Amino acid sequence: GAQSALSDRPCLVVLHKPLEKLLIRYEKLPSDYRAPFILNLEHPPVSGPLTMVANRTASSTLASLSRYFYHQRWIWSVQSGLAPAVPITAVAQLLSTLTEVRLSEGFHFASSGDGIINMVLELPIQMDGSSESSSGRDKHTCVVQYILFPPHSTSTKDSFSTDDDNDTEVEAIEVDTELNLVTECWVEPQSGHVHST
Repeated sequence: GAQSALSDRPCLVVLHKPLEKLLIRYEKLPSDYRAPFILNLEHPPVSGPLTMVANRTASSTLASLSRYFYHQRWIWSVQSGLAPAVPITAVAQLLSTLTEVRLSEGFHFASSGDGIINMVLELPIQMDGSSESSSGRDKHTCVVQYILFPPHSTSTKDSFSTDDDNDTEVEAIEVDTELNLVTECWVEPQSGHVHST
């Protein structure tokens, strides 16, 4: 029979930093992954029900964090143009491999929702100009967050052509579809370097 494998991954990790204040949380998937990041987060003030206020607060928190953290977004093209479709199992394997690589580097799962996975790593920092034995009580750390988005597809052409005379749809045309994997890395700024043990 199949034997259940025990995981060597901890089910609880204690961090020194207040992750609840630093965690990057997307309320929903970005509508345009290529848009400038901060512009994508800011919305004009609107008055409305409490849920709208809560969403605006979450968005403004994310906008503030985007000004604090160093961050970079990578868009990986898995399939582009009219090339043969990539099997969804291959895309799932790519995401699984990226996740396993981050776990092997010491990242831990922090949150997930709407297909967005946030992984966190807290690194010890050796402050510039301080000796190793100066003070064991002041632990300086740096939070690094790695975010995986679900596969994202975009099309660059309309899926139907129209008859100009009577404005009716007459035929479907080939859609130029691009399938992307999107990842981000967010690094808390620190004065010092990573202290390797």
